[in-house]
Amino acid sequence: MKKARDLSKQRNVSLLVMGDFNLPDIDYKKFTVDAANDSYQARFFNTTQDLFFTENVLEHTRFRSGNQPSRLDYVLTSDDIVEQVTHLPLAPLGLSDHVGLLCNLNGSPNNNTKDNPGNKLAFWRGDYEGMKSYLTSINWNRELDNKEVKECWKFIKDKCLEATDKFIPKVKAAIKKKLSSLSKATLKLIKERNTQFQKYKQASIIIIIMK
Repeated sequence: MKKARDLSKQRNVSLLVMGDFNLPDIDYKKFTVDAANDSYQARFFNTTQDLFFTENVLEHTRFRSGNQPSRLDYVLTSDDIVEQVTHLPLAPLGLSDHVGLLCNLNGSPNNNTKDNPGNKLAFWRGDYEGMKSYLTSINWNRELDNKEVKECWKFIKDKCLEATDKFIPKVKAAIKKKLSSLSKATLKLIKERNTQFQKYKQASIIIIIMK
């Protein structure tokens, strides 16, 4: 999860972490861990909570004769990019005792390339008084009443994103020029070398043509 934690620090990044984690002591439905506080299970669970991950697999995924069914396969996301997780109505493949999962994702290709860096939020120009008024105008008690934890989190996050979109302007992201670690004198010599090499190639062509 260290890689996920590092990636989460980047802006406009949606994370999807999935696989067989084999952690039956974690119950994401009840948000409990049946293990010691310093155990790997507890540290894993706490990391997913620190990163505001949502666990999208809600049913058991492992079935073996003589054992209790368990949910060992996770589809963890940092945003609402998973529309639905479906348990495939098929027998496990080969010798596996895990059911197949089909994930429907909401997303689009990332067009922020070197030539098209896209826009970024100009937080230094934000209208924070307007944002404060907008958020305080929401009747949070009424909106969050009788909702489950996941529903509450989605509502709060959506409203915060709406406020950000309304009150934080966007500016075109500049392409950062990579700084060279070479000195100006060295760069000048490299440029001169390249110029001389181009002259050498042209001279070689002329000689070949003359022959």
